[in-house]
Amino acid sequence: MTLPRDVAVFFLNGLGDHLMLLPALRALECAFQERLHYFGQAEGIRLLRRELPEMTCTAVPWVRGPRGYQFDQAAIAPKLRPFDLLVCFTPWQDESLAVLLREAAAGATLGLTPSCRTVIDYRPGEHTIDRNFRVVTELLPDLALQDYAAPPRSRGLGGGRPEVPVDRRPRRVLAVHNETLPHKVWPRPRLRRTLEHFLARHPDWGVIGVGRRNRDLDRMHPAGPRGRARALRLENAFRTVAAADAFLGVDSCMLHLADLHRVPAVGLFGPPERDPLGARAMGLRFTHHRHVSGSGSMRDIGHREVEAALEWLVRTRAPPLALR
Repeated sequence: MTLPRDVAVFFLNGLGDHLMLLPALRALECAFQERLHYFGQAEGIRLLRRELPEMTCTAVPWVRGPRGYQFDQAAIAPKLRPFDLLVCFTPWQDESLAVLLREAAAGATLGLTPSCRTVIDYRPGEHTIDRNFRVVTELLPDLALQDYAAPPRSRGLGGGRPEVPVDRRPRRVLAVHNETLPHKVWPRPRLRRTLEHFLARHPDWGVIGVGRRNRDLDRMHPAGPRGRARALRLENAFRTVAAADAFLGVDSCMLHLADLHRVPAVGLFGPPERDPLGARAMGLRFTHHRHVSGSGSMRDIGHREVEAALEWLVRTRAPPLALR
């Protein structure tokens, strides 16, 4: 593909998906600098600007519809027409996105959406981070993922010298996150039971639940000062996860942040591992980890499976995975 001069990136998806896009955006920003412009939802822009403060961005108003994020393509298309290339990392497609790709770009379209003129194919078992980066290497074949996959540097994404916000920190801290879309949440009684057993076996560990609605962790026994559930602002929650010694959580932005910071982790997924929405494609990529998957529902995951995964994580303490 001929290298374009001016490049637009279009992306609408969840916050965790934005974190999985970060290595690809770093590479594009390095290559195109001020000639790169990002179009996406406002909350995603706020997240990415913490790490890419020089990237120029345009917010796209949207609403969540039955088949994805619905937006006014007629209002966005004229803003995209001056660019030589439109790169679309959005993996889903509906009519509004198909119309946008058909009408917006004066030049080529490249990406994951089936309506792009050049489509980066789906490979079963490939992680989303790797597929995102294959979009980049379609343009810039000499680039390598490992050069753009360092942990976030900005304090807004847990960089710098984060500290776990507890009054008397135990020797080691397990950060826990179980808040996301309802079908991705693990039954809370099972989570409490798992953490109670974990604390009973490991007196040198403490647990911090990060999020806005997880105060039911305060009812854990035995917990006392070693079990905390905090309602944290997003930035403080990110710093807590980045500073933790281990992480337990569901498919969410916190899981992907733990992965980028190489925090050893256990990830919980309802779909089977090799499902397009399962752990192989959407789970942990860089850190020392273990996934526990259901057969289609989070209710398929029992507490003993998760306890065994945590015990393995504590016992092995291996270094992060080598990049391929």
